Amino acid sequence: MEELFPGRPLGPILVAVNEALEAGASSLLTPTLHPALLGLRTRAGQPLIHSISIRPIGAIGAYECLIQISDVTGAMRREAVLRQRQNARYDAVMESAAEAILTLDDTGAIQGANSAAEVLFEIDKASLAGQPSARLFVEGDRWSQLHDASRSGQQIVHREVSVKRRNGSTRHLEASISRWSGGAKQFTTAFLRDVTDRLSSQLKLKTLNETLEQRVADATGERDMIWRVSQDLFVVSPPPFCAM
Repeated sequence: MEELFPGRPLGPILVAVNEALEAGASSLLTPTLHPALLGLRTRAGQPLIHSISIRPIGAIGAYECLIQISDVTGAMRREAVLRQRQNARYDAVMESAAEAILTLDDTGAIQGANSAAEVLFEIDKASLAGQPSARLFVEGDRWSQLHDASRSGQQIVHREVSVKRRNGSTRHLEASISRWSGGAKQFTTAFLRDVTDRLSSQLKLKTLNETLEQRVADATGERDMIWRVSQDLFVVSPPPFCAM
């Protein structure tokens, strides 16, 4: 092997060969984990993407070893094109969303953000990348607890969190967090909807209702007081009946 591929890092291959000869173990070295391991090229001189299969042949204790090199250049390039298309569609969905969207790693650090997140946090996407997400929220500890709960498998939907703007105002948000896998890594995506205006309208309506109820109570109390202290006769009669 060293004569066939001088100067190449053959360590992973030789380890797999020894395991096949000594223990009868099979191995597969993929281009994802071992890119361009043998430095092969196509007839056109382009890098040849390959996988290497190593497996024992023969009876126990008298193993020989078969090394099979497979050209997966076409398959890997097709997969790369499909992945680019999927990423393009994903980016289009992210950018068209009215909600702020953050993608976080297991530590809570921001790995991606959409344009709505830039507007909400008043920070450009490049500056958001790598930041601990808890720093963005008024109650950072509460946000970390929600993120940890999502990582443990809990469903996080419509939880209230808040952010402080540069002008000193506070925006109230509904957060939904979901967990997903990206290869060997785990990520979470947080969807943040600004509900400040809705909460403000609800508060105004509640205040109006309470004011009206208080006015009715005051008017009723005033009427009852007049009835108690007045010496005049008061009668409440039903409206006249109108026959058709």
